[in-house]
Amino acid sequence: FFGNFGQEFRDNLFTFTAGELLADGIRNVAHSLKDLVMEYDKSITNLKKVANPEDIMDISQLEAIEKKAVSIAKNVGQSSQDTIQAIADTIQMSGLSMEASTMVAEQTMMLANVAEMTQEAASKGVVTMLSAFKLDPLKEVPLVVDGATKSVNQMVDAMDKINYVGNKFAISSDGILDAITSGANVLATYGVSMNDTIAMITAANTTLQDTSRVGNGLKTISVKLAGIKTSA
Repeated sequence: FFGNFGQEFRDNLFTFTAGELLADGIRNVAHSLKDLVMEYDKSITNLKKVANPEDIMDISQLEAIEKKAVSIAKNVGQSSQDTIQAIADTIQMSGLSMEASTMVAEQTMMLANVAEMTQEAASKGVVTMLSAFKLDPLKEVPLVVDGATKSVNQMVDAMDKINYVGNKFAISSDGILDAITSGANVLATYGVSMNDTIAMITAANTTLQDTSRVGNGLKTISVKLAGIKTSA
């Protein structure tokens, strides 16, 4: 009796446990899908709030934006809702057009993927850099590579420089943007170019190994030097 009971008990327990696990799994998937849908809807709502009404006058325009965001997300390995939110954040922080903001968002999400940054942090860093150095994502600039000249927009050119330095020196791409947002962007106010700013950040970080301190330090130095120049 006990032998049969033990076997039946184990069989029933296994069936019950497997059933519960399956049900829990289905519930978890359902909750996850619900969360994703809610996050996606939230990003669309945020975009509608800040977008130029002329860019979202009808459903076809909004669908085109969503389609582009999905394409970017697939190419850079990020979520569609984060990409749409990046477009919205760029518009809100910079006042750029939908076209320009979409181009910025693409570079932003590439950075977020490579540097393992959050969408929010990447957007803040990139837009701060664009605003400080007055970069135009739609303006083409000549770039010489291995003796050949090609044309890239200022946004891509800036990100290429940041990634190059991040790969070649003891500082990461997100570290450079962290220094810029922490205060080094003030250098642009006093006429320091983006190239020189990146160089100073990289050199200072070699010793400090703290990009936030580097950014604040460069800000303090530039303000003091400006004060000396003014008093002189």
